[in-house]
Amino acid sequence: RDYWMKADEAQAYGMIDEVLVRKK
Repeated sequence: RDYWMKADEAQAYGMIDEVLVRKK
């Protein structure tokens, strides 16, 4: 994911991933 995203976007998606993982 880091290959084309900006640092801010990478952090945003990182938080989203954590939320999705917690839901699982």
